[in-house]
This record gives sequence, structure tokens and C-alpha cells, in this order.
Amino acid sequence: MNVLLSIKPEYSEKIFDGKKTFEFRKTNIKEDVEEVWVYESRPTQKIVGKFKVKVVLCDAPARLWKQCNGSGGISRSDFDQYFKGKSIGYAFKISNAERFESAIEPKEIFSKFYPPQNLMYFEFAD
Repeated sequence: MNVLLSIKPEYSEKIFDGKKTFEFRKTNIKEDVEEVWVYESRPTQKIVGKFKVKVVLCDAPARLWKQCNGSGGISRSDFDQYFKGKSIGYAFKISNAERFESAIEPKEIFSKFYPPQNLMYFEFAD
């Protein structure tokens, strides 16, 4: 199983440039996810790459911030705003990030595609 994450272009760039090694989320992904595919939100609106999740950290947002030691590619104020009111957060340790040579139009892969608000699970047909 794979998951498609919607990520803002500024953060997507940091992932593929190696400057962002943790992806923060309010919800966890399923344990059997093999790869995370990156759907870059507006203005790009294409699938631009993929990565593997080495480990998932689950903790209070303040502790996640300390554990990730500035490797989230996000400012502290944006991090705090994102997790505002949440007692638990998740940080996915990124590994094997690969930017595609050419971005993929989602409708080339999915017959019906609606940009995920957060994430979307999918599998490739054999």
C-alpha cells in the first residue's frame, strides 16, 4: 500500500533538497505503507516525487519539536499553529527521497482524482 500526501511546494522542495527530514502530521499513516508519494498542492498540483518512512514518532507536539531538532523544515510559529489544540502529533522520518524527473499529472494514475486534503491511500494494480 502507498499513500499520497498533499504537501505545499515550499515544503516539498525542502524534502527533495534534503533540508526537511521530518514530515509533521496530525494523523498517523497505516503501518503497511510502503512509500509516500508527494502531491504538491497549488500552484503545481502534480505528483512530484516519493519517499520512504524510516520511523514514525508519536508524541506531544512540543516534544516532537525537540526530538526533530529543527529538521522539519518549518518555523516554530508555523509548527505551533499547525498543531494548535492538538495533544498528539506525528513526525515521519524521511528516507530515500526521490524527486521525479518529470512531475506526474494525477489523472494519469487515478481515473477519478480529487486532491487529498491530507492523505489518500492507494495501490497499483498488478
